[in-house]
Amino acid sequence: MAIQNITNVAKEIAPELAQRIEFLITILQAAGIIFLLYLIYNIFIGILEWKNNRRIKHMHDKIETIEKKISTIEKAIKKRK
Repeated sequence: MAIQNITNVAKEIAPELAQRIEFLITILQAAGIIFLLYLIYNIFIGILEWKNNRRIKHMHDKIETIEKKISTIEKAIKKRK
């Protein structure tokens, strides 16, 4: 008799539990999709920042060479005076 009561209770609780588990799975899937989108966004931004940093380094190198040339010209002008 007690075993039948337990099985009846389990049968009644099972649909409610299944609905809650389905809801939880849906939430986890949505969170997974959001996480993947966030990851793709961060990878994209990282690539753009890497390219920008390369450009900045290239510009910095050019500025240094220009400064060296200017300093040699200034030294040459000072020697003439």
